[in-house]
Amino acid sequence: PDDQEMNDVRLFFQLEQAHWYYEDHFADKQKHLPHFHSLRKFCHMIFKRSNVLKELRLNVNKTFNKFTKYRNGVPAFGAMLLNPTRTKILLVESWKHKIWGFPKGKINSNEDPASCAIREVFEETGCDITDYICEKAFIEAEDIKSSRTIRLYIVPGIPESTRFETQTRY
Repeated sequence: PDDQEMNDVRLFFQLEQAHWYYEDHFADKQKHLPHFHSLRKFCHMIFKRSNVLKELRLNVNKTFNKFTKYRNGVPAFGAMLLNPTRTKILLVESWKHKIWGFPKGKINSNEDPASCAIREVFEETGCDITDYICEKAFIEAEDIKSSRTIRLYIVPGIPESTRFETQTRY
């Protein structure tokens, strides 16, 4: 968008979006196309084939590492969903790493933390927690490795009959 400054980090956020779109809408549907399970490999392929990005090719690894460091520091927000009796809690399994955790994700520019949590929980579980979330009920910590803030809202009262289904492809 015109209102956003284009820089190395922003470029790689756009390439990350392109990577997800490619995997979801092309590689899965057209068997002759390769999968790029690594964003780094996808970016190398784009830089190799793009005349527009030709002048940046020599620094692609350095720039990718700069982007990764920045991206890993972006605050993440999500929620701990509890049943009405608070005896069960929802965990989600990551697609790529087979890790279990709470539904959460990175905040977008100009997005408030609660809205981010609501969006991420919906994307990962299909559950809209808008009517359940209390903006004052959360646990927040800093990731030691990345210095990234992670905030999880405590959301009790989710009916056990709720059908959870990811809204993302994986």
